[in-house]
Amino acid sequence: MSKSIVVVTLCLLSLLCLTAWGSETESSKRIDDHFSENSQNVLRYQSNVIYVSGPDDYKNDPQIAYNSKHNEYLVVWERVTGAEPGIYGQRLNSLGERISPIPIQIAVGQKRKKTPAVDYDPVQDRYLVVWEHDHDGSALEWDISGRFVPWGSNPTLAEFKISSLPGLQLSPKVAYNANKKEFLVTWQHFPTTVKGEIMGTRLKADGSGFIDQNIKLTGEIQDLQYKYDLVYNLSRNEYLLVWSKLSPATKQDIYMTRFKYDGGLLSNKEKPVATSNEREQEPDAAVWLSKNGYNGYLVIWKAQDSNSKYKLHGAFYAYELTPYAGLLLIKSPTKDQIIQPTAVSNHNQDQMLVVWTEQSYDDPRVTSIWGRFIDINQSLGPDFQISLTREDTGSRLRRVPSAAAGGKTNFLAAWESFRISTEWWDIHGKLLSRFASYLPITMR
Repeated sequence: MSKSIVVVTLCLLSLLCLTAWGSETESSKRIDDHFSENSQNVLRYQSNVIYVSGPDDYKNDPQIAYNSKHNEYLVVWERVTGAEPGIYGQRLNSLGERISPIPIQIAVGQKRKKTPAVDYDPVQDRYLVVWEHDHDGSALEWDISGRFVPWGSNPTLAEFKISSLPGLQLSPKVAYNANKKEFLVTWQHFPTTVKGEIMGTRLKADGSGFIDQNIKLTGEIQDLQYKYDLVYNLSRNEYLLVWSKLSPATKQDIYMTRFKYDGGLLSNKEKPVATSNEREQEPDAAVWLSKNGYNGYLVIWKAQDSNSKYKLHGAFYAYELTPYAGLLLIKSPTKDQIIQPTAVSNHNQDQMLVVWTEQSYDDPRVTSIWGRFIDINQSLGPDFQISLTREDTGSRLRRVPSAAAGGKTNFLAAWESFRISTEWWDIHGKLLSRFASYLPITMR
């Protein structure tokens, strides 16, 4: 082989390697250092669409947990129809590939189970999945149930009831406490149709029983909104709760509170986050951690102004809930509806991703999923479209919720996707990264 052929071959190989993985210099740059905000080249930092669930039946409400021990994700959802409706899950590795069993059957039965949530315990190497459960089949008395799901297999331990208070128990959340080796499960309790409260139960992660049940984490709330969030701060062994409620001026405002592992308050029971003249709803939160060990929270919410336009706001708070910086405008005002924004941190808690759904103002059947990266220095990358714009042509008009979780090298977003020419919805996903060096070969 001549020297010229060898040189050309080596050059081609080098070019291919740089294209797939990004060079040492390029990998340290942020997405907005490479491209303008409107550049479509931002798609280079997304994987192809991952078909998380199989093409069967009708599926709702994906949620995601990151498995730090095995560097993989578990996506859970509700299968609404079919022979065995209930809660299902699917493991995905760091390349977005589905791992057997496909899927995991978590909790099935004719009495409906819906709205799952999930978190991971690296000590026991298993997940806790929780959900709303219509125990008596009346659809009038919803309770909260759960099940431990071991890594790598179908669950073997029995389902168990977490709360069966009178009235409705809705919208469960779950967070793993690594300091205490326990889980906290929260939910909205509605003893009446007018007022609600957020409650919680602590249970041992080894499955040996409950520690404290039915803890009242808030007082009674007039018109408690369905969307709220719970996050655990490992560095401080505390939790943050954020929610929306009807204010005395008959509009929605955002509130938050910090509390200890045992439910004891660390701040005011209701500390206002956003109390403007706008209608503020659907808050979410993520924990951030700086290199010097100082940490706090990013709180986001959607707002509707007097012109009926929607926007997405956020704010950083130090751990004691003092403002860390000014208001962030994550999504500029738009007539399109913003639905269920989600904020998550990566495993190191030094980057955050916000994901949301946009529903067309002109035609509510048309939806798409969007995202935006945020650094702890409050710099925002450009907003970018994650899913193709899809039109629901069936009879089941959905608000298409999305979900996200952060890993060591990337983020995973998941959402409901309408299957064309059918009545079905499936769960789709994408791996996302802000840095080229994080991307597996399967990304483009």
